[in-house]
Amino acid sequence: MAVAVRDREEDVKRAVREMLVRVQSGEAKLIANVLASLADYTIDAFNKVFDRFSEVTEKLEEHGKRLSRIELHLGALTESTYSKFILDDLRRELESRGEKLLSWERNAVVGGEEIDLLVETDKTVYVVEVKVKPGIGDVGALLAKSELVAKLKPGKTVKPILAGALVGSEVRSYATQKGVEVYSY
Repeated sequence: MAVAVRDREEDVKRAVREMLVRVQSGEAKLIANVLASLADYTIDAFNKVFDRFSEVTEKLEEHGKRLSRIELHLGALTESTYSKFILDDLRRELESRGEKLLSWERNAVVGGEEIDLLVETDKTVYVVEVKVKPGIGDVGALLAKSELVAKLKPGKTVKPILAGALVGSEVRSYATQKGVEVYSY
């Protein structure tokens, strides 16, 4: 019985070695074929491939620049549209609270910082930051801008407002905890 098992083991080992030789010779043939096909390429062929690659790279760079311009324009359009929405919503709220709108300014610069929308009433100054998809960092930036405004408008309440289309629950929760009103459009 032990001899039959040993013979069987030897048969299996021999079959595995034979398969390994076949696989290795197949790999060698494949590698030889690849090298032979590469040897057929001339410098001219490589130059043509390189030139084509350069053309494709230039086109991708062009498309990247165009995409950046589209993002810039889309961001500006979104910001101005949302600012209008917020201003309209604020006007309604102000009327209901009896506050009088004194002024509003888009892209106001306060202390060297740009504020997307600055709305002043007889009692309150609203500092509005507009982002399509605001993040936690945008809340911090808004709070810093609100502090700047508070220094320049003593005696008035300063209320920060964050507006966007894609306001995540983490951002909304964090902003609310920090006393920031959140508008979603």
